[in-house]
Amino acid sequence: MSNIYITNCSICHNGNTGIDILDIRTASNVHISDCYVNSNGGKGGDGIWVSGGNISISNCSISNSSHGIMIASDNATIEKCVITNNYNGIIVMRKDKNIHITKNNIENNTYGIYVWAMARSIFVNYNNIFNNGIGMKAEFSVCNARNNYWGSPFGPSHLFGLRGDKIQTTLAKVFYFPWLEEEYELG
Repeated sequence: MSNIYITNCSICHNGNTGIDILDIRTASNVHISDCYVNSNGGKGGDGIWVSGGNISISNCSISNSSHGIMIASDNATIEKCVITNNYNGIIVMRKDKNIHITKNNIENNTYGIYVWAMARSIFVNYNNIFNNGIGMKAEFSVCNARNNYWGSPFGPSHLFGLRGDKIQTTLAKVFYFPWLEEEYELG
């Protein structure tokens, strides 16, 4: 499966995963854009779950699902999306690499972004990440999370009450300085 385009769609209340492309061996050049994906919770239901290579998700609104976007891919871009009210906003699976999460609003999720074990070359930049239980969680990974707005001009929280969303790590390194002092205009 290659050169897959899913555009201008509305997928709601189906009780399972809204958009599901799970052929990691052959799926490539998958483009999902301008979609509204809402309330696809069910048992393990996700908004968008995609695997393969060369994935692009842009200009989508994903809300009220177990996981907003679950991605198992090398070379993926998630940009200009609104990802709200999910358990996990975005999950980057194990050993993924070269993932770019840019210019998104990621808010009101239990976990804004969750990066699983041994993912590498993860770039999370110019996003608004706030009002999540945990803004970003990373396990056994290294992430560039610079130039994001974390819900406070004082950056992400670790121990202080005046700061924004928390970054939680398990044997991981998340580089978050410098951060943005106000919301990024997605334009």
